[in-house]
Amino acid sequence: MTSNLLAALKSNQGKTSTATVYPLIEAAKAGQVEGCSKALEEPKVKVDQKDPDGVNALMHAASGGYIQVVRFLVEKGARISAKDDMGETALMKACKEGHTPIITFLVEAQAMQRKKTGPLGGGKDDAAQTLAREKKRILDMKDDEGVTALMKAAEQGEGDVVQILITEGASLDLKDDEGWDVLMWTSLSGHFEICELLVTSYAVSPDYTTEKGETALMKASANGHWDVCEFLIQ
Repeated sequence: MTSNLLAALKSNQGKTSTATVYPLIEAAKAGQVEGCSKALEEPKVKVDQKDPDGVNALMHAASGGYIQVVRFLVEKGARISAKDDMGETALMKACKEGHTPIITFLVEAQAMQRKKTGPLGGGKDDAAQTLAREKKRILDMKDDEGVTALMKAAEQGEGDVVQILITEGASLDLKDDEGWDVLMWTSLSGHFEICELLVTSYAVSPDYTTEKGETALMKASANGHWDVCEFLIQ
């Protein structure tokens, strides 16, 4: 079962519409900065309020590709590391949809939020290391199934996103709760170019085997992705 299908099944369990109930969220979903600003004028409306699925305005804006709304909400204090009911962050949602400007912004903004919250260390080197760790923390966060933003992007075939995440410092060694790595996720969906990138440019091993005996080759063959299979066998 792919992460998208699992997410859809979970989100339909006893949930109701957010229409008219959450004006900030509705404005964010529509890409309306002015609407978001107006909604936040109400004392009871908080920037991180969530809908019945646990999704906040920043997550909706990131998923929809609305960079101006994303910037506005972050400026108003939205928590970039917040998760919905399935453990997904705004960054993960942007990665699945291929919104590269939002991805780059959120990664940098997370580091800046950390910078504003307190001392970073005794010197420039310490501060730089702290910011680098904070950036890596947001990049390597996992959802409730242990799936990372990089795995989600790879599954969706978002090659540009995969490249950006790796360049920013996303880990290639992480495994989800089933023991799957990023190569297994992209092999499952048959994205040849991403498989080639991971193996050829970043030395991700096609021979990795989970505790259950699963491999990337098995995932590719199960869905008939023969070009990927041939590549992995070479």
